Amino acid sequence: MTELKSAYLNKKQSYFLIALCFAVYTAGYIGRLNYSASLIEILSAFGADKTAGGLVSSFFFFAYGVGQLVNGILCKHYNPRIMIFLSLAVSAVVNSVMPFSGGLSAMKWLWLINGIAQSVLWCTIIKTLSKYVSDELLPKAILVMSTTNAVGTFCAYGLSALGIAIGFWQLAFFCAAAVLAAAGLGWFFGLGILNKQVTAQEVPSAGKEDMPLGTVEKKKKIHVSFCLALFAVAVCVAAIANGFIKDGTVTWTPSILYEEFGINKSFSVVLTFCLPLLSVFGAFMASGLNKKIKNFGALISVFFSATLVFLSFLVSLSLPSKELISTLILFILISCCMAAVNNIIASMIPLHYRDRVDSGLLAGVMDTFCYVGSTLSTVLLGFVADTRGWNAVFIVMIIFAAVTLVLSVLSIVRQSGKRKNRSEEKQ
Repeated sequence: MTELKSAYLNKKQSYFLIALCFAVYTAGYIGRLNYSASLIEILSAFGADKTAGGLVSSFFFFAYGVGQLVNGILCKHYNPRIMIFLSLAVSAVVNSVMPFSGGLSAMKWLWLINGIAQSVLWCTIIKTLSKYVSDELLPKAILVMSTTNAVGTFCAYGLSALGIAIGFWQLAFFCAAAVLAAAGLGWFFGLGILNKQVTAQEVPSAGKEDMPLGTVEKKKKIHVSFCLALFAVAVCVAAIANGFIKDGTVTWTPSILYEEFGINKSFSVVLTFCLPLLSVFGAFMASGLNKKIKNFGALISVFFSATLVFLSFLVSLSLPSKELISTLILFILISCCMAAVNNIIASMIPLHYRDRVDSGLLAGVMDTFCYVGSTLSTVLLGFVADTRGWNAVFIVMIIFAAVTLVLSVLSIVRQSGKRKNRSEEKQ
C-alpha cells in the first residue's frame, strides 16, 4: 500500500500525520528561505546590487507560484507519499549545489528548479490533511501548520547568521540540504508506518461531495460555488498584498538594519529571524478572532487596517528618526498581521470549505496569488531601494495595503447588501 485509505484517522494517527506534515513543511521553509537569509553576504561576496539579488528570489517565487496553481489542480491524483518525497529530494539536491554555482546568474536558475520542486508541498499537504483529519482535530492541524513559517524561518536565518559569523555563508545551504533529505526520508517511511496502522473506517457524513445530489441540492451547490468564486477573487487580491508585504519585509530587513542602523551583517540576520518567530502569535490571533468574526473578508480587513497603521508609523516616525527599537517593534507587528492573513488565506479558508471545494486546489490557488505578491516584492522593492531609498519601499507597501483594504471593505459591503436583499425578498 502506498497511500492512505480514504477514511478519517483516529486521534493518535492524526497527530502522527500532522507531525509529519509539520516536519516536511518546516524543512521546506529552511530550504527556500536560506537564500534570502544569506542575501546580504551573497551580494557582498559576488559584488552584486539589490536588484540582481532580488531577481534570484523572484525566480523562485515565480516558479513556486505557477507550480502551486498546476499542482493545486493535479494534487488530487497524486500519491502523497511519493510526490512529497521527490519534492524534498530535488530541493535537497538544489540546495547542495547552490554554494558551487559561482554567481547569481546560475543561482537564479537553480532557485527556479527549487521553486518548481517545492510547489508540490503545500497543496498536497493540505489535501492530505483535509482528507484524513476529522473536523474535531482540523483546527489543531491549522494551528500547528501555521507555526511552520516561524520555525522554518527561525532555523533558516539562524543557520545563515552562524554561517555569516564564521565567514562561511554556504553553511546555510549545506545544512538545508541535510534537513530536506532527512525530512523526505522521515515522510516516506513515516507514512509507510501509518499505512500499516490504518484500518478501514467509514468516512463520516462530512464526505458530502461523494453523495448523489437531488435537484434542489444541485441548485444550492451551484449557487454556493458561484458565491465562493466571487469571494475568492476578493481574497486573491489580499493574497497578493500579503505576499508582497510579508516577504518584502523578511527579505530586506537585514539590509535595512545593516545600511540604516549600522548593525553588523550577522547580527542583523539574527534580529530578522526573530520576526517570524514572534509573528506566530499573529497566526494564533487569527484563529482566536475567527471564533468571533466568522466572515473571512472582515477578518482580513482587520489585519490589513492594523498593517496600514503600523506602516504609516514606520514611514513617518521610526525610519526618518533612526529609532531602532520602535522600528523593530513595528517590523514585528507588521509580520504578526501578515502571518495572520497568511494563515487565513492559505489554511483556514481551504480547510473550512473542504466539503464544497477541493482543498488542495483552493490552497494551491490561494498560495499562488501569495507568491505573485512575493515575486513582485523582491524585484520591485529591490529596485525601489536602489533608486529611491528604504522609505520609498514602505510607501509602496502602504499603497498595496490601502488598495487591499478598500477592496476588502467594498466586498464586505456588497455581500451584506445581497444578504439584506435576500432577507427582504423572503419577507
